[in-house]
Amino acid sequence: MKRLTKLYALLILLLVLQSCKSDDVPPQVQWEKMEFEDQGSIYSIHGSLGESMLLGTSRAILKLTDNGRSIREVLPVDIQISEFMQYGDTLYAISVWKNYYSLDEGETWQEKNRGFTPSYTNEFKDSRNVFYNHVSIVTQGHIRTPSMIMKSHDSGANWENIFPYKHIVNSMHLDNKDRLYLGANAEEWGSGAIPGSRKAILYYTKK
Repeated sequence: MKRLTKLYALLILLLVLQSCKSDDVPPQVQWEKMEFEDQGSIYSIHGSLGESMLLGTSRAILKLTDNGRSIREVLPVDIQISEFMQYGDTLYAISVWKNYYSLDEGETWQEKNRGFTPSYTNEFKDSRNVFYNHVSIVTQGHIRTPSMIMKSHDSGANWENIFPYKHIVNSMHLDNKDRLYLGANAEEWGSGAIPGSRKAILYYTKK
């Protein structure tokens, strides 16, 4: 609780500083991105680009191979997949309505009768004890700020915002090589764009 309180206090300070910061200042972390037309947003991420990756978008489960150069829709969905869970050789795709399972690393899917409750993890720790935390201010059920991805090298004593873009992040994932991925919608905060852009974006840290 103490670490969370300090993090939110730092968030308020960063919001003020960010409004005064020049757009020419480079981010502390270099990001790359992939865009997916007509996919809405990315709500869940599993795997890694270096091996194979699954994305749960507003419309489908996508499978990425060959470092993201090959993209295939492996399952259309009526409601977004909020979480992937791996138990042994079985991979589960969880939503608030239907759940699915795969026995072949996400190539094919079957609907599962017994339900799971999806959850969202907003804090990760990598193998070097670096913490990452997704923060945005929510009041009365509405998100009031674009997402900030905070990074700490000292167990939460100090934090820095490493995400310079004005998007709402809907998913965060850390792979087995400590590469960070973020799923978002293409709409930018304060851009005046019509809400509900159909383009999804996958951000990932540059090697």
